[in-house]
Amino acid sequence: MSIQSIFLDEDIVFDLFYERGEDSKNAKALFSLLEEEKLNGFVSSNTIFNLFNILEKNLGAGAAKEKLIMFRSLVKVLSVESKIIDLALNSKISKFENAIHYFLVKNQNIRFYITNEKKDFPKDNLVILNTIEFLKYENFID
Repeated sequence: MSIQSIFLDEDIVFDLFYERGEDSKNAKALFSLLEEEKLNGFVSSNTIFNLFNILEKNLGAGAAKEKLIMFRSLVKVLSVESKIIDLALNSKISKFENAIHYFLVKNQNIRFYITNEKKDFPKDNLVILNTIEFLKYENFID
């Protein structure tokens, strides 16, 4: 069985960092699979920038960097190129950040997009799931 590649939306990472209820438990399970190298995780360069800014405001620069260094060891960072920006600007996806991530994931041929905001995306061959749906889909949990 090959290792699946997944793209993680920012909201999933915030579930992990800020322990937001049941979503946090599921995010921890997902990140454990990344640690065990049972999944390949990807985020956008925008996500790293946004995470740092929010973590810095809440924790200070030093603690924010420490968290991101730990997080960065689990995921690969995808650069957002001008082609992706152009596709997002001309997209019907209402939330610009979602459009950027959608086209970035499509461009990289990543099959799974993990997010809590599923309704904004077109229906196509990209599988868009929340954390619990993905864990069940891939039979990591019952």
